[in-house]
Amino acid sequence: MFTAVLLVALAIAYIVLKTLNMRARFAEEDARRQAEEQKAKAMAEEEAEEEMMRAEAIDVDPEVTDYAEAEEE
Repeated sequence: MFTAVLLVALAIAYIVLKTLNMRARFAEEDARRQAEEQKAKAMAEEEAEEEMMRAEAIDVDPEVTDYAEAEEE
């Protein structure tokens, strides 16, 4: 009888510890995934900003092509 109670108590402790460990792993994976998503979002925003700067740099006055000509005027 004592052995059966001890086995049941150990089984319950095992299940509880296994569940807590699984929750901790899921929390770590969620945190890692969230960090990767934030990093990807930051990189995408940086690329979009760089692309916008390039587009604005292309949109210059075509009449001024040489600094010497610009200084003479």
